[in-house]
Amino acid sequence: MANKNFLSGTWEEFEGWVKKRRCGEISWKVRPRDTKVNRMIVAESILDTLDRNGGEFPPTGNAFLRPERSKQDS
Repeated sequence: MANKNFLSGTWEEFEGWVKKRRCGEISWKVRPRDTKVNRMIVAESILDTLDRNGGEFPPTGNAFLRPERSKQDS
């Protein structure tokens, strides 16, 4: 996590970071309370998921996120 600015910005900025890393829209399976520690846990979970999957976010998501399906996937 080279750039940790998202840890101290607004929740909207944090979600923007999540969407950028995830490369798309998301919905929360479990939306954590907005604390620095919770943001770090979510960020580490996202980065670990990306690392385990060769930089791609899997369609099943992770413990916190559910990737939004496009209308053509429905």
